[in-house]
Amino acid sequence: MISLLCMAPLLGQSATEPTDPNIDAEETRLMKLAASLPKANVGNLRDYLRQKLDVAYEIALAAAENEEHRKAIVEAQEQWLEFYEVQRSVAGYNAQGGSMAFQASVNEGIYHLRHRIHCLVNPFLQGWGAAPMTPALKKP
Repeated sequence: MISLLCMAPLLGQSATEPTDPNIDAEETRLMKLAASLPKANVGNLRDYLRQKLDVAYEIALAAAENEEHRKAIVEAQEQWLEFYEVQRSVAGYNAQGGSMAFQASVNEGIYHLRHRIHCLVNPFLQGWGAAPMTPALKKP
């Protein structure tokens, strides 16, 4: 099984050594390039993760226990892809336009791709860590 598993959070990691042993060599190389020249290279990292997502999806389908489970994976993936595209546009709005809108969209996309890959290849009961705590919220 192949090893599978944001810009401020993404680039906040060491660009010389991966902090997670599950990050493969090509992803590490692309992270270094994205850290050195983000606008020129972050799209390549996103594209690579999209390819990994396709592999993770095939792994999840192959591991399905039965046809009903397989159908659930297919439906979840279709809906997740819709969420992914819409959420990236929200990131651009959150950057309030300007020069960071594209960067925010791509970086949020990278974050969500990594999370989805992790979800597809690691069943919840077999190793998900605790979700980050959320802040106290008040209605606007």
